[in-house]
Amino acid sequence: MAELRVPGLADTPFRDHYRALILGSALRSAEAEAERLRAEGHGFRARRAERDVRMITAGAGEAVAPSGEEHAFGRGVRVGVVVGLIAASALLVGEVAVGAGAQIRLVTDLAVIAFTLLWFGVSVADLQPAKASTSRSAELPGRSPGDP
Repeated sequence: MAELRVPGLADTPFRDHYRALILGSALRSAEAEAERLRAEGHGFRARRAERDVRMITAGAGEAVAPSGEEHAFGRGVRVGVVVGLIAASALLVGEVAVGAGAQIRLVTDLAVIAFTLLWFGVSVADLQPAKASTSRSAELPGRSPGDP
């Protein structure tokens, strides 16, 4: 069966044109939802809506960065902080069980507190709002920049 073509609207088969219309509509809706949630101060919901925009954009054939690259700190820093926190905590428990001196326990306790604060700082850096994204709906096939 031959593919239907939309005369005068696009040089692509009808399926591609219809797909672009559906993806464009879904993308505009997701972008509007993300902007509305950001304006209302719903940071977590806005991030979820922005993730939906990235997923729709990926479905439109555009490259999207993997979710692992969205972290403010690299994987090595994150793993190092967690390993340091676990090691310092284990050392503190061992020192308490053995009955080490107060000065040694103080140093280890301060290390646990420092690693906890580092872990908190690394985690909070990932919760910062993403940079304002520009509308990608005009970049879809079959769309011009002036179309709503």
